[in-house]
This record gives sequence, C-alpha cells and structure tokens, in this order.
Amino acid sequence: MKRIIILGSTGSIGRATLKVVKENPDKFEVIGLSARRNTSLLNKQIKEFRPSYVSILDKGKAKTLRINKGLKILAGEEGLGELSKKECDILVLGVPGLSALKPLFSCLGKAKKVLLANKEAIISAGEIIKERAKNRNTELFPVDSEAWAVLNLLKKEDREDILCVYLTASGGPFWDKPKEIIKNVKAKEAIRHPVWKMGKKISVDSATLMNKGFEVIEIKRLFNIDSENIKILIHPQSVVHAFLEKRDKSLISCMFYPDMRIPISSGLGIDKFSLKGKKLLLDKIKGLEFFLPDYKKFPLLNLAYFVANKEKSFPTVLVSADEEVVDLYLKGKVGFSDISKIIERVIAKHKPRDITSLEDVYYWEAWAREKVKELVF
Repeated sequence: MKRIIILGSTGSIGRATLKVVKENPDKFEVIGLSARRNTSLLNKQIKEFRPSYVSILDKGKAKTLRINKGLKILAGEEGLGELSKKECDILVLGVPGLSALKPLFSCLGKAKKVLLANKEAIISAGEIIKERAKNRNTELFPVDSEAWAVLNLLKKEDREDILCVYLTASGGPFWDKPKEIIKNVKAKEAIRHPVWKMGKKISVDSATLMNKGFEVIEIKRLFNIDSENIKILIHPQSVVHAFLEKRDKSLISCMFYPDMRIPISSGLGIDKFSLKGKKLLLDKIKGLEFFLPDYKKFPLLNLAYFVANKEKSFPTVLVSADEEVVDLYLKGKVGFSDISKIIERVIAKHKPRDITSLEDVYYWEAWAREKVKELVF
C-alpha cells in the first residue's frame, strides 16, 4: 500500500483525493492530513481514514480535533512543517497560495512523489524547487487540469514537432460581460465559477483571468516552453483542457470531464481500468466553443506574459501582489477593477533581481505586499 499525506485535506483538491482513496481502499494508507481551520470536516476525515498525524494551522482549534488512538496532533506553521517532513510515498500539495512554499520545500527528499495542485510555489521559486527535487529524487507531478493535460500530451509527442501549446480557460463568470458592467462587481459574484467548485481566492483569479496568466508561467517553468509559444483560448464548456499545435498543422487535444479525480488518479498511479471519474460523453455535448480572450478587458493576462518573459523576481512579486490585493477585494477594501490596476502599479515599481534562495522569495513577497498596502491605504 502507498503511504499518502494530504496537505489541505478539507479543500477541493484534498476532498477529491480522499474520494479516490476511498474508491481504492486496498491501495492507499493515509498517514497524514492537514487543514487551515475547518475542524468540522477534518474530524470526519480523521474518523474515516484514521491517519497517524493531523496538522491544523489555527492553533486555537487544535483542542477541538477528534483524538484517535495513536494520532499525533500538530498545530501552527511549525506543525505543518513537521508533517511535511514525514516520509511517504506520495504527498498531495493542496495548500493554496504562497503558504505552500515551505511545506513543498520541506517534503522534497521525504516524499517520493509530490502531486502539485499549487501554482504559486512553482511560479515564485520554480528553478529552486525543481533542482532540489531532482537532487533529492522526488518526482513533481502536476494535477491542475491544464498542466496535467499538457503533461499527457507532451509525453506522447516529439518536442521538435510541436509549434505551440494552447491552454483553455472557462473564462470565469465575466468573460462575455461588458467591461462597464464587471468593473464594480462584488466578491459574491466573482466567486461564482461556472464550472469548478474552488476556494474564494482562486475563483477571483479565474474571474480576472489571472489564474490563466499564472498557468502560462507555470507551464513555462514545468515544461521549459517559451511563453510566446503558450497561447490561451476561452472555452466555456471546459472539456478540452489543452491543445498541441504541430508543425504538420495538426492539433492534438486532451479532453476529459471537469472532474479533478481524473488527474489526481493519474498522479496516484491508479490503473486506468479502475478509474472512477466521470466519463466524457461527446454525444451529450451540444457544442465546443473557443474564443480569443479580450486582453483589454482582462489586462492581467498581458501582465502575466510580460512577467513570464522578464523572469527574475517578477513572478514572485506578481503572485504576492495578487494574493494581497485579492484578499483586500474579498474583504471589500478595493473594487474588482482595482485588482489589475494595483498589481500593474506594483510591477511597474519593481526593479527585478535574481532569485537564488527561499530567502529571496520571502523578501520580494514582503516587498510586494507592502507596496500594495501603500497604494491602497
């Protein structure tokens, strides 16, 4: 049996992973779970999967966790760090944002394989992480739908035959709405993703298309593809997740029903004949539509390409500024149209430097967050 640790077990990725584990009880042993503060769901997971270790980020809620025989409770950032250093076959990284960086760095060499459901860590410290993973014999396996689709497509094709990669985006809730209407939309509207059930922050990033911009940088770093060869298409049906355009003018696509159990099952090594994910039935699809994104309405896409081309500390600053601004938006401190304006101003103020260590990442993260606060307050 494979020993699994799931960081972010109460989030969408964690819940999907545990569904796969439950469907394959003879293949996996869950040895560790972590959550930020959702002790109600975490207690249910403890009861069902009986892990040896549980980490709760909110120390004040540690006392409310269910105590099973042999269970060790870990709390706070240090508790998450301790859990991430436990030896296992597979660690699922479902922790959102830059908070995933430390546990990802810590688990390399302890986990044989890491399922990456977090873009921000790779974007901000990709080369450092990739080198450490290689040196410590840990496999990095992306399970974001588009990154997994690209991985699947690339392993079947000769890289010399590929002209470019197309990533698709659902477009979020506003892709077909006039710019004048969306500039003042409230958070409750922005987080209503038309396809995926996700956390609030990533739902806002999908509404601004920043999430798709992040994926351009992620794909560049994971697969060493130049950003000018990574294109974006709006695809509202969200069943085609990526295309490869080949030199012979043909297109190769990766299509699957929008169910995260599919890429997660692949990462876990589930036999394809045992997969329980929902099947895509082409005869039930009324149509497949593709549109070019409106870069004027969604300026963060252009900014992401600029950052991808410039590299150095720009990606860290982009991720950090976005995280800070979106948090302010969700709290009602800034408007929807302010998100892109503030991030653009932070990037304009930045003088890039090389990123050679995690300390560099944390320095520029703090710098970006402070610049956002200066611009808002």
